Amino acid sequence: MYLGTIQSTVAADFRKIDGVSRKEDAKVDNTAGKKTDKTSLSSEAREAVETAAAVKVLAARVEAQPDIRQDKVDAVRQKIEDGFYESQEFASNLADRLIGDFGF
Repeated sequence: MYLGTIQSTVAADFRKIDGVSRKEDAKVDNTAGKKTDKTSLSSEAREAVETAAAVKVLAARVEAQPDIRQDKVDAVRQKIEDGFYESQEFASNLADRLIGDFGF
């Protein structure tokens, strides 16, 4: 019986100590809970984000453009009707450009 009394007394003491330490831990945890995480980006990462945003804007502009540029089509049709592509001037310019491009 005596041993049982000692064990229960020691157990009660440990519960008291444990209760105090838990309260102290709770105080520390409350303080620690107020801290916030912080992130930062390198200048290269910021530049990559800005570039990605610019690409999205440009892609949206390209998507907004019509697939066929009717003004260019109309201009070529007019040149065909006027016989521009059958003229000596066109043939001479074409030959000069081909020679220049291929290095003859």
